[in-house]
Amino acid sequence: MLASILDLFFPRNCPVCRNPSDRPGRYICSDCLNRVPLLPPDDNLPAAMHFEGYGRKLILDFKFRQKLFLLEDLTDFLEAAALAHYNVPSVDVVVPMPVPFWRRLSRGYNQSGLLARALARRIDRACRPDLLARRGFPRQQAMLDYEARRENVKGTFRVPARKAGYLRSRTVLLVDDIRTTGATCDEAVSVLKAAGAAKVLVLTLAQAGD
Repeated sequence: MLASILDLFFPRNCPVCRNPSDRPGRYICSDCLNRVPLLPPDDNLPAAMHFEGYGRKLILDFKFRQKLFLLEDLTDFLEAAALAHYNVPSVDVVVPMPVPFWRRLSRGYNQSGLLARALARRIDRACRPDLLARRGFPRQQAMLDYEARRENVKGTFRVPARKAGYLRSRTVLLVDDIRTTGATCDEAVSVLKAAGAAKVLVLTLAQAGD
């Protein structure tokens, strides 16, 4: 109700077509929403959409162009994917994929952290960005092949010693924005499990490539 009243006086324009949104409390209009390349619920990849077309534009706007007002729209996609792929009530804690400190410094935020926190609120779980830290100065993954990516991220993640006890026997939902080969997620999963997590479920907003 409040969203509808606010939209009446302060209409939201869709970031894709620039027309007023017809969805209360959201920016993406229904027409553009239907053009986002969503992954089908029965797809084996635990992601919400393909990283292409309108989906790619929305994620890049959110990630690099400070369009943080898209958070709730993007969390809608992420929540739908979580419900389609996992037994959400079994999740104990949501953990965002950390980013290198210089990227967070340059952007001013960790986009995966924002998504994880918003999703955790939706499913009524704690979001704990302090459980997984990133270290070192790995090369950018974008220019590397699969094997090089795996080598590049080895030793990149750590669970702070004082936090390891919290993970013991818990089910973790690890949230990231874009998955390409999965090398980064695989390394993070290994580190969380080595620290005691019983199960680590990976969920990404988009899947790049096949």
